[in-house]
Amino acid sequence: MKKERKAITTIVSGEKYKAIWERVESYFIAYAEKCDAELIVMSEGDVPSAHWLKFGMYDLLHKQFDRIAFIDADILIRPDTPSLFDIVPEDQFGIFNEGFYTPRSMCIHEVKKVYNVELPNWNGADYYNTGVMIVSRQHRHIFKVNGEIKNLREGLSLALRF
Repeated sequence: MKKERKAITTIVSGEKYKAIWERVESYFIAYAEKCDAELIVMSEGDVPSAHWLKFGMYDLLHKQFDRIAFIDADILIRPDTPSLFDIVPEDQFGIFNEGFYTPRSMCIHEVKKVYNVELPNWNGADYYNTGVMIVSRQHRHIFKVNGEIKNLREGLSLALRF
């Protein structure tokens, strides 16, 4: 049986996150070892903002990795943190619905306005924070960029696939 290839990925872009990374890198290295995963650090690239680097998981999931846990670089991983790969089944997309705890609907309303789209099935509250995600190769299509990139507030950019 083929061994599952796993990666812990993060983004380190800009002086602020480089300074944070100096303090948390050892925690990420230890966690990757604990999860039997490779550590992949994405940095500046030819994208409008660092947030776009997450879409690089499309290529990483093509042939290189079976599963990826993306963790924002400003998260401190405790030594007793269990492997997210053990918690989230391979056929599930693990992500946190922050909208249950913090009102974030203004962000979705901004996206609707900028892209002139309706979201008829959106309940008005759900907001998924992509700071921690566990994905498998079958979720690769989610990270395919095939739309126009438009700038949102604070220089953030987003491409929607509607």
